[in-house]
Amino acid sequence: MDELLKSPAIMAFFADLVRRSGSGHRNTERGAFLVLDEEGRYRCLLWPYHNGYRRERFTGKIPVGTIAVAHTHPKDAPAPSFRDQRAAKRLQMPFIVASPRDLFLIASDGTVTALVRNQWWMDTPDRRQRCEKLTR
Repeated sequence: MDELLKSPAIMAFFADLVRRSGSGHRNTERGAFLVLDEEGRYRCLLWPYHNGYRRERFTGKIPVGTIAVAHTHPKDAPAPSFRDQRAAKRLQMPFIVASPRDLFLIASDGTVTALVRNQWWMDTPDRRQRCEKLTR
């Protein structure tokens, strides 16, 4: 997973997700799946928006090829929650929690690693990389 986070395209996906959440200024979150498709390309599939207070949810089937779950947090509460850790463990899948100045990785065992802490990381070189709407 560490190698993926060095990818400008993947970092651009996470930045797009944060921008879609109001860049951390709103008390809402956005979620997406990071998918490796059958052609070897990374894609970011945006969850339907639910406008929940400081939470987002996905109901349905996780897309084939999903390698991680990503979601945003407001800038005043950037750290992953215990609920986030439980979800990563339950799904046995890494989670990324993103806000404008913080980026966390939750491993599938629930361990949290701060990848970026209190530092602007969203100036990605490729702003053309965007999350696309998930089609069912």
